[in-house]
Amino acid sequence: MGVLVCDLGFSSVKWMYEDRKGRIISAFRYDGENLLVGEEALLSSGSSYLKTMEELVRYYPVFVGHCEKAAKVEGEIDLAVGLPFSYWQEQNKPGGAVPALAKSLIGGQIKDVAIFPVTSRVELGKLSRPVLGGTDGFVPSCKRRISPLKQPGTNG
Repeated sequence: MGVLVCDLGFSSVKWMYEDRKGRIISAFRYDGENLLVGEEALLSSGSSYLKTMEELVRYYPVFVGHCEKAAKVEGEIDLAVGLPFSYWQEQNKPGGAVPALAKSLIGGQIKDVAIFPVTSRVELGKLSRPVLGGTDGFVPSCKRRISPLKQPGTNG
């Protein structure tokens, strides 16, 4: 079973799957009842970039779906996604955004989800223990199958 890695930020979502990787601009626009994302959303007026953590969590499943298509995912997969460290730390609790996001991402080809705290390399030096620093750090860690409700550095 493969692992799709997606790291959605306020400028783009970066994804990796097997030997492929890519990037989709994190812009969105409603065209009637259809939600357009990425370059397609920027083709006419009314588009917007993600601006808040609430929007990021709300639209994460839509962007993951576009990453699945771009990556040409086949069969069942596991999914690893990232959230900013401070938000992950605040929302990784029963009833919080982390477990809600995990639940919203499972379905279709996605059989299991791990949500990791992500920090910039600049912030990394300020932390007492390491966390992921972008999509490059996801894949080796995903193989340990860390639960989205566990603290970083523990086994799932």
